[in-house]
Amino acid sequence: MLRLSFVLALLSSAAGACPGGDALEHGIRFEIAGGETETFRRHGPNVVAATYAIAGGPVRQVLLAQGLYMIEVADIQDGALVPPSRTTYTFEVEPGRMPRPVAGAVWETRVTVSEDGDLMVEPQRYSYGAETQVSFGPCTYVMIPVEIRYPQAADDTVEFIHYLPELGLSYLARTTWARREERYDYLGIEALE
Repeated sequence: MLRLSFVLALLSSAAGACPGGDALEHGIRFEIAGGETETFRRHGPNVVAATYAIAGGPVRQVLLAQGLYMIEVADIQDGALVPPSRTTYTFEVEPGRMPRPVAGAVWETRVTVSEDGDLMVEPQRYSYGAETQVSFGPCTYVMIPVEIRYPQAADDTVEFIHYLPELGLSYLARTTWARREERYDYLGIEALE
């Protein structure tokens, strides 16, 4: 009986360690298959910064309006942004007015992309799927699948995003293009102090 109580205590403490949305202030880190990590932090009103790091390799930061819509991507070196690597995405509405995912809804918008001094306007189409659940170790969250299509993309790129409304963030789960596919398996989650 004592042993069962100990196991139950361990399980409840592990479940209690699952981060909530308030953990964005200090950071929420995901462990990804292959040794990569992605850390999410609040960057400002309606914006979350996601830092993707490959062990012994490059570090990239993405700014996500509403924790979902990419508004900037850049490489990070020695803790600082590398200006020539910076690409910005300007939407038709400011971050606070961008829609939060609702199952079954679709949002079509036009985005101005600025990269290395060049400007390009591209249409983007966001389709929000039915709520489901996703687990990282003992931590389970509501997940809304989001499919992003780029109608002008010559290679038929489609990105499949997992949006976690309880945390206010999203991550790239899969990309398909030109009959190829790349998957990202998120395995563990922890709140940073």
